[in-house]
Amino acid sequence: MKLFLTILLLAALFSTASSAGNPLCLICQSGLDIPTNWLGAQTLLRHGCSKLGPISEPCMGLVTAADLNDSYPAMYPHLVTIKRVACDKYCV
Repeated sequence: MKLFLTILLLAALFSTASSAGNPLCLICQSGLDIPTNWLGAQTLLRHGCSKLGPISEPCMGLVTAADLNDSYPAMYPHLVTIKRVACDKYCV
């Protein structure tokens, strides 16, 4: 489940090849950081889910049901690295 949520998040953020076609490249702006705790990440993910039209409800349900309080701190440094690399590659 944890791996699935991480892959879902990354796929949603970087599913297109250019910043012009990917409004989610907003996360690459210097003022927007990956939340350091799961509550903050859940809030951000729920906001993203709300923009997904017909799948927004199941997306929010998935994020709400996930409990990553214990593992999120260990995932955080990897998320930061993936964000940096993906932003450099897809949102230049």
